[in-house]
Amino acid sequence: MKIIEQTRIYNPDEWGTSGIFAAFSHDGQLIAVRVPNNIWNNGKKQDNLFVYDINGNKKWSGHSLDGGSFSESGIVFYPDKYNLLVPGADDNHGSLDGLKKYQIGGHGFTLPFAHTNLNGINTSIYAASDKGEAILGKNDGLFYVIGRNQFPIKHDGFSEAYFSPDVEYLAFTYFANWESWLYKTSESDKKINLSGQFVCFLPNRQLLEYDKNSFVVWDTNNWQETRKVEVNLPHYIFSGASTDNGQWFALCDLHGEISLWDYESFTLLSKINLPSSYSISRMKFSSDRQHLLTVVIDGERQRKEVIVWQVKN
Repeated sequence: MKIIEQTRIYNPDEWGTSGIFAAFSHDGQLIAVRVPNNIWNNGKKQDNLFVYDINGNKKWSGHSLDGGSFSESGIVFYPDKYNLLVPGADDNHGSLDGLKKYQIGGHGFTLPFAHTNLNGINTSIYAASDKGEAILGKNDGLFYVIGRNQFPIKHDGFSEAYFSPDVEYLAFTYFANWESWLYKTSESDKKINLSGQFVCFLPNRQLLEYDKNSFVVWDTNNWQETRKVEVNLPHYIFSGASTDNGQWFALCDLHGEISLWDYESFTLLSKINLPSSYSISRMKFSSDRQHLLTVVIDGERQRKEVIVWQVKN
């Protein structure tokens, strides 16, 4: 089993060099990129939304109304691979502010969260569940929205956030102090601190944690430890992901090494190194388990490119 770089998606001519927001479709076949810059160029609007396939082919590009600033963070696929959820105020900062749903390849937008607190100038979108039934965003506070219900949650500062497959839990990681924690979505006032670092959710309501040179598997039904395996890795990791069937998982450590593991035996299958000081902020396996999609961050912790890796026997 090997991890081989297949596609590097990096387009400074259209994106600029200030950084991007990126998202992956639920099946891992499409990549969305949003450039949070001024979209006006010599009085004309230029595209700031881009969708690519895993081979780096641009499938669509368009522009959100004002582009949004870095304070209006994020982009996600919602609720499927045919729509994007994008923050940003309208041109006149009027009544059309907040999260907008743009149909890929279409025109115009809708406001699916106009009835929630995630509406208005300086709204951000951080995460969405794979089936789109839950999203996490911010506007005068951090909220997650499930259906028509919204739940306030304490904003402790974080780098990435992930919903569990069943949307029962919401996990956070923070690169600044290498901490991870969770909330049960039905109990938004009860923070669950992990002793180590969140790696990924696994099938069958399990969670993988990395703690003191050991992989630890937790059963989230009763929070009982079900497995613990010692490994020789750096003390800190940036991100991880599991295949949807739990056969493999991958992670990127402090030194920018991406490693692929067999879950059943916890055997290291393959590894590959990024350039010095580079790492991965988020990763996702495609549903056919043939590709690993990653958002790359440079030494200044800026997200500037996406790399798709092929997983080959």
